[in-house]
Amino acid sequence: MHSYKIYETSIDKRTSKKKNLALNTLSILNTKRRLLILSSNYGRNFNPCCFPVPIQGEQGPQGITGPQGITGPQGITGPTGPTVPTRPASAFRANKNAAQAYDTANTFVTVTFTDEQFDLRSEYNGVTTFIPIENGVYQINAEVLFLPTDTATQYSFDMTIIVNDGIFNAAIAADYNQIITGGVQTSTSAIYDLTAGSLVTILFRASTTGTLTVFTGTRASHFDAARFPFS
Repeated sequence: MHSYKIYETSIDKRTSKKKNLALNTLSILNTKRRLLILSSNYGRNFNPCCFPVPIQGEQGPQGITGPQGITGPQGITGPTGPTVPTRPASAFRANKNAAQAYDTANTFVTVTFTDEQFDLRSEYNGVTTFIPIENGVYQINAEVLFLPTDTATQYSFDMTIIVNDGIFNAAIAADYNQIITGGVQTSTSAIYDLTAGSLVTILFRASTTGTLTVFTGTRASHFDAARFPFS
């Protein structure tokens, strides 16, 4: 009899374990089912307005400029450019140092300037004529003093820069006065494109006789020219 009771107890223990295992399994399945239901409901009931997207605010004021950085090292010197050929300077000046008679009224005469101050390329003939060696743009100036024989008589005069390039004999600048009495200081100038070999002279004409002469003091009757650029 005692042996039978032990056998029955073992059976009961195994049965109890199986029941507990079945209950635990069922509990786990029910838990998973509830989680699935909750997850499904959460997806259907999710409200994105509960988590709004942030809106960007206004831009703030610009900050102050930071300190300037240190100066970097100087770069290497570039290659030397090609040498530009230089042209010899062209310029002269000659003053009038002696009186020149003007004996025939209303007739052009070539004014003489025999006191040469300088002539960089030997382009002045020493008396009346400038002959440029090269084509170029030149500044040309002339000034002279005329004293009429009769200082009370009204007269007219003109002084002209003449350029003879072998084709044309052109007056490129002039000083003119129709009615005057007494002595006159006449001057004229021009910037002109000269052709090499042109003859540049100064002509004077008056409606009365007199003398082309020098100024008193440091001022001088003169004829001069220079080519641009001056160097």
